[in-house]
Amino acid sequence: MNEWSDRRNVNKAMLMCIVCLLLFLSGCTLLPKEEEVLKPPLLVPKQESYNLLEVKRGSAVKQVKGTGTFESTNTVYQEFEGAAGKIVTISAKVGDEVRRGDPLMELNTEGLEIVLLERERDFELAKLALEQSKETRDPQIMKIRLLELDIARKRLDEARKQQEGKVMVAQIDGIVTFMEEVEIGDTIELGKVYVVISDPAQIRLAYSGAPSAELEEVEVGMEAEIAYGGQTLHGSVTQSPFSAPETDDEQLAEKYARTIYFELEDTGIKPELHTTADIVIILLEKDNVILIPRSAVLTLIGRNYVKILDGDSVKEIDVELGINTLSGVEIIEGLEEGQMVILQ
Repeated sequence: MNEWSDRRNVNKAMLMCIVCLLLFLSGCTLLPKEEEVLKPPLLVPKQESYNLLEVKRGSAVKQVKGTGTFESTNTVYQEFEGAAGKIVTISAKVGDEVRRGDPLMELNTEGLEIVLLERERDFELAKLALEQSKETRDPQIMKIRLLELDIARKRLDEARKQQEGKVMVAQIDGIVTFMEEVEIGDTIELGKVYVVISDPAQIRLAYSGAPSAELEEVEVGMEAEIAYGGQTLHGSVTQSPFSAPETDDEQLAEKYARTIYFELEDTGIKPELHTTADIVIILLEKDNVILIPRSAVLTLIGRNYVKILDGDSVKEIDVELGINTLSGVEIIEGLEEGQMVILQ
């Protein structure tokens, strides 16, 4: 009986071992199965976008282009000379046509008439005293009388100048192009410009631009195309920054350094003062050249280069620059037609 029981226990143990072995081999386990870790999604690289320009050939024109103004070559700046006082009459305004000698303003110079009479009296007395001194034949007295006469003459001249200066009159025929804003009763300042008169019969075209290499290349005699009043006119350069006369006037010197003056061909057209005209001066023109925007050219320590797209790759190419124009820069060497330049 005991032998049978032992044999049955052995069989049970063997059966349990076989079950465990099968479970192990099948990968089964009594523990919960771990979830499989997911792989991160693949990132698709972002496609780089470029602002591209296909290299082509064309014309390169180096020029000076802008808008000029017609101004008078005969302009006078008028101020009160000698006389001081308050304004009692204003006889002109901006835009008026005036003739030489026309009154513009008048001052109330109180007591000036009496002062002038006193100076005339003193001058006559000095002349009389000189004549009387001649009878004495005393050289010293005569010398003193001569000095007194000279003083009296200068005082008389000053009084006359003040009398004449109380009325400002036009010094030339022309148009009043400026008047200081004053009213009757205002006291004037000596040495201050109150009226500007310009002669409309003597005018020239003036163009002022920012200092540049192109402006410095303009020479006297160069031809210019001028658009005025819907018509195309022609003229020539009469003064450039390079040919400007020397002057001690700082403001005038600064103006000359950036101004070109033109003379128009005689076509019968008479431009009006202060009207404008568009000007073009061709400095240099080249055909069949490679021209790209200046923004496409990069510079680093004296090196000029561009970036091009070659397939999917970006390459740097050194270039040799030519003339610089308003529309772009000429490439003498480094680029070929059909290449795609990256604009910055």
